[in-house]
Amino acid sequence: MTLHAASREALGLAEERLGEVLADAGADAAARFFRFEISGSGFLRHMVRTIAGTLADIGRGNMAVDDMRAIIESKDRSRTGQTAPAQGLMLWKVHY
Repeated sequence: MTLHAASREALGLAEERLGEVLADAGADAAARFFRFEISGSGFLRHMVRTIAGTLADIGRGNMAVDDMRAIIESKDRSRTGQTAPAQGLMLWKVHY
């Protein structure tokens, strides 16, 4: 998924400060957890938690898969799912 240029502009962020954000998700039903790998060149406050919470809502069936594209295209954060709590989220690796 990519944060739309108009969204960056509205937030006053330069292209080099907040570039493309990529997300990948997986689930382990036996262990009852979700795995998200989110990478990007910059993030807004709670951005990863919002992406993770929305993807979790989709995984639980509370939202449709197509809702994610509609949310991104709408540029309206109020349409996202829950913001995931910080507990259980971890920073795995930083690339420079």
